[in-house]
Amino acid sequence: MNQEKIFIAVPVFEGQEFISETLQSICDQTFTNYHVLISVDDHDLASAEVCKSFLTDPRFDMVIHTQPLGWARNLNWLIEQCDDPFFIYWQQDDLASTNYLEVLYAELMTHELASIAYTDVQWFGYKTERSSCPSIFGNTKQRISQAIEDISFIPLRGLMRGSLLKQSTGIPLTEHESCHAEFPFLVEMAAFGEFHQAHNALYFKRAHHSNTFIRWSNWQPWKKRRSWIEMGLGFFRVAQQVNPINAFQQLILITILDRLAIFRPGRALFYQPPPHGIEEFVRDFITLGNLLVHRDMLAVLETPELGPLIKPVHMDIKKALHSIERMNVVRGAIGKTLELNNGVNLETSKGTDGLSLLGFGWSVAEAWGVWTDGEKATLLLPINRSGTYTVILEGYHYASQRSNKVKKVSLLWRFQINQPYQRKTLTSGVDVILELKFEYLTSINNDPLTIELQLPDSVFLPNEDIPDHRKVGFGLKKLQIVRNDRKAG
Repeated sequence: MNQEKIFIAVPVFEGQEFISETLQSICDQTFTNYHVLISVDDHDLASAEVCKSFLTDPRFDMVIHTQPLGWARNLNWLIEQCDDPFFIYWQQDDLASTNYLEVLYAELMTHELASIAYTDVQWFGYKTERSSCPSIFGNTKQRISQAIEDISFIPLRGLMRGSLLKQSTGIPLTEHESCHAEFPFLVEMAAFGEFHQAHNALYFKRAHHSNTFIRWSNWQPWKKRRSWIEMGLGFFRVAQQVNPINAFQQLILITILDRLAIFRPGRALFYQPPPHGIEEFVRDFITLGNLLVHRDMLAVLETPELGPLIKPVHMDIKKALHSIERMNVVRGAIGKTLELNNGVNLETSKGTDGLSLLGFGWSVAEAWGVWTDGEKATLLLPINRSGTYTVILEGYHYASQRSNKVKKVSLLWRFQINQPYQRKTLTSGVDVILELKFEYLTSINNDPLTIELQLPDSVFLPNEDIPDHRKVGFGLKKLQIVRNDRKAG
């Protein structure tokens, strides 16, 4: 009789096949003081029709959104609607034991320091394994570190305290469908309180071949890399919010890089960079996050142990950070040369100074230059003074080997993220010289000027029957920066 209410969030899209079973599983719960809000995405009337029969129960409500939200926005919308003491996300095709809510509620009522209580997950369908996530205890720093190491989907299905949920920033919205975005959210919840693994109940997760995570797992490597980096940057932003101390943020950054890119026994979810690709992964991470790698951080890396929050740093992470720090020094020297002269000419073949200007989205440098890998790439220009400039990029666009026809391809570019793209039409497979003229005003933050390239006609090499998992577009051989408003001599 004294049960506090649970808000049950059920986001739905194309769920008509299983949603009736899911809602019946909620009806069968021994815990009865709940409010169910069904949020139907993108005017999915087929799913809504199946849900209608449950609306005769006054505890059930439904909203049909006429515009597409996507899973992250839909769940965030549901979080915003919660005014009850407890919140739980119930996936549209999953079930639970009848005492599921009762067990989780009792766990949170018993442990006031817990932010989430959850059970093991029993898979059913095309696989029948059982997934488990250990409890997370300790102080705030320890809980953050452990949640990053665990990267488990299980606590997202758990019962959460509504008061703590309201303090969160919700599921991050990222460029690539908010893939893995639930994990930064869970790290934030770990910062708020302990995670408790409850027993004597089960969440039943349906495994079928239309699961979203299966589609994500089949993405091309460049897109997987971006989604993992977006997840890792989400972890780092949580750490920044929780603890502004620079030394702690350095430790967490190193922890994240190690967790995402280094195999260690016991790690489940894991991104495997291609051979010799860890440096490119770390460079992409640092560039996309607009983070700094400096000597103080590298000095911390020289210690064999970094305390209880981090494992010994893997040699490949050390090498990657040292390389980025050296590239920062080289880029600074190029900037000083540019200030004293009318321009600079740089090559981008392996071992040359021009590689210091690469941002994210580039592959491993080769003897002739370097390919983009993916659909976007950036260049960091060491321009520190206001003026008018021309950047000349020399290279070529990859030509598909599957056709003998001459193909026209597009390359788009812009200097600031809020500017519209400018388009260049190129002939694939032939030499290209791009002259990009612009005016630069000194940045208050002294941030490097960034050229962003968009490459919609990139070619995924496995589709060419080439045993190489890159998606190549523009091959950069040389670049030149010319200061137009400086008089010779």
